[in-house]
Amino acid sequence: MTTKNINAFDAKFAKARRVGNIKFLVRKVYNWPDIFLLKAGIKKKVTLRMTDGGKIEVHGWEDFLGKWRTYSPRSESIVKKYTDKVKISAHDVDFDYKDRHLHFPYSGEDDLINLLGLIDEIYFQEEYEGADVNGRDVVDAGSSMCDAAMYFVINGAKHVFGYELNNNFAELGKRYAKENGLSDMITVNNEAFTKEKLIKLATDRNLQDAFLKIDIEGGEYDVILGSSKDLLRRFSSMIIEYHHGYKNLEDKLKECGFKVRHTAPDIHEGKDAMVVGLLYAKRVDKS
Repeated sequence: MTTKNINAFDAKFAKARRVGNIKFLVRKVYNWPDIFLLKAGIKKKVTLRMTDGGKIEVHGWEDFLGKWRTYSPRSESIVKKYTDKVKISAHDVDFDYKDRHLHFPYSGEDDLINLLGLIDEIYFQEEYEGADVNGRDVVDAGSSMCDAAMYFVINGAKHVFGYELNNNFAELGKRYAKENGLSDMITVNNEAFTKEKLIKLATDRNLQDAFLKIDIEGGEYDVILGSSKDLLRRFSSMIIEYHHGYKNLEDKLKECGFKVRHTAPDIHEGKDAMVVGLLYAKRVDKS
């Protein structure tokens, strides 16, 4: 378990949360000892027998990590906890948020699980609750399927400029924005987000007092650490998902005059081990 770029307290807390995840696993899998044999390489293939009657075929440790994340308390809870708020049909998910009806088509079980997870995070857990977007331009780096972009617009954003490298997600985002009548307020760029793109957008659109949201799977370090103070202070506040710890990001933003806080990190194991959480930054303006 890697704990680089976080403080000692968060490292200990992450270990405690890991124990909690193991307890959840034991409750949900009848043959849970096979998972540890899988990690040790003693077994190469395992059929997990779930306590809810389901079965999951896994081929190796990395395959287990990927499939287990889709069978998480979060994806499980949205079906049970929000059945009175979400209508799931054969090809569509519908629900109401702030007196607005939202409609999300999907195809296949994997798409449904991913979509429900996003809806749960963004609209019901309100991961971005408190984001100061009302009347502001928003830069959404890692806009995925425009789930957050739509949330920002419904909460008063003037315009959202989204960047999404994955072509399928970008096209879905455009479709969702259009089907929900929000495409005029959301621009989706199907390309990687870099500090050069941020400079160009800030210059072309003369961004001032804008809001910045970043979730780009590790690319946040190049963008934030490589950007100038003047560029970063064009944003009144930011929410950044960090993937390899937060200390260097916090140091940079504090040097640029931001008040910064972070959530406790989650540790993602595997060949692409990550230390993941959210970082909140608010610009401090001199009185």
